[in-house]
Amino acid sequence: MARCRRYALLGAHPVDVGDGLESVGDFVDAFDAVAELDDGRLVVVGLRTGGYVEASPEPEWPNGYRPLPITLDFEAVQFYDFSEIFWLGPDPQSCLIWCNAVGLRNEGIDHLLSAREGSRLLDGPNRQGLPHPDELGLDVPNDLVWRVVDEPAGAGPAG
Repeated sequence: MARCRRYALLGAHPVDVGDGLESVGDFVDAFDAVAELDDGRLVVVGLRTGGYVEASPEPEWPNGYRPLPITLDFEAVQFYDFSEIFWLGPDPQSCLIWCNAVGLRNEGIDHLLSAREGSRLLDGPNRQGLPHPDELGLDVPNDLVWRVVDEPAGAGPAG
């Protein structure tokens, strides 16, 4: 079971969630990130909310970042078990997932990638792991800002 040690956003799309929540921080409705796993591997993981997916035309991202493409043909989906992770692409190395939230802050991303939540996600859609940035043609800049993912209480080794 893979665990995330730290991650850095490659790109993120900001969203205004309204309801006076501006005071609690910035929200995003889509992100692409590189995650460093506990075994030292780097993998790519991304998220798209329903609001982002339904936006037309596809929203532009800050700083000219070109997001990973969604390759899932939504019209071909006849049934989906939402107790499972809903993978959106890109084919053939899926690493983007669907999210029902309107937006997430950094703390939400931390929770998503934590040992409690991240293990199934970080194992990838076929339990073969997520793709390395090179497999998706991504360069990992040297000046990324990394966030350490804290292990939730009880997620560490027994002792």
